[in-house]
Amino acid sequence: NSDFDINPTSLRSIKLENKGFNKYFLTSIPKKNVNLILNTLKNADLELCSLQMSHICLANLLETEIKNLKNNQLLISVELLDEFSQFIIFDTSGPILLKRFGSIRNYPTIEERLSINKESENNKKKTNNYLPISKLDVKVLTREIKGAFTNFLHDNDLDMEGKIFLSGRNSQHKNLVEVLGESLNMNVSLVSPVGNPRLREFDYDPDKIDQFSMSRIIGLGISLL
Repeated sequence: NSDFDINPTSLRSIKLENKGFNKYFLTSIPKKNVNLILNTLKNADLELCSLQMSHICLANLLETEIKNLKNNQLLISVELLDEFSQFIIFDTSGPILLKRFGSIRNYPTIEERLSINKESENNKKKTNNYLPISKLDVKVLTREIKGAFTNFLHDNDLDMEGKIFLSGRNSQHKNLVEVLGESLNMNVSLVSPVGNPRLREFDYDPDKIDQFSMSRIIGLGISLL
């Protein structure tokens, strides 16, 4: 009832009853979902070139950073979406852990930002209804990231450091990198999807869509290069 893909990882093998077992990363998706996509493309007279899960799209986007990891480093991708935050750990072999956490405070949409700017222009006091992110806003997320990373290192008997890359629509909070970096005491960076070195040029209307909302689709497109 499902389509799946399985990839070996570089994690240490485990022994059970005097037998060694390698560790793999399993990705699966219900066949009914795949069939729905295939039928939709067929009805639209389009050809399917690549079908990938979100974590592989992000791996494509972060390919350079993943390849440049040192022996004692792991890359942590935190995709900040409206419904949830997706936490992925990568090493040079690819994804090795995936979890979902709660979402943080939503960054205003383009329509909401235009409304805020209009209100600010009409208000003589020039007030701004948007409040920067605070440590309190990311308190739960910080605890979940710390716990997941610490448990992963313990379960796999690893002594490594992680560096975090933020993506997703809610990664646009202007002070989020600094707040998360201080809360986690880790190296935190923001991913600019359209700034990927493998893209020669990328045209879009910033008044209709945020570039930070396109991490997955740009990562999917990069897989076709």
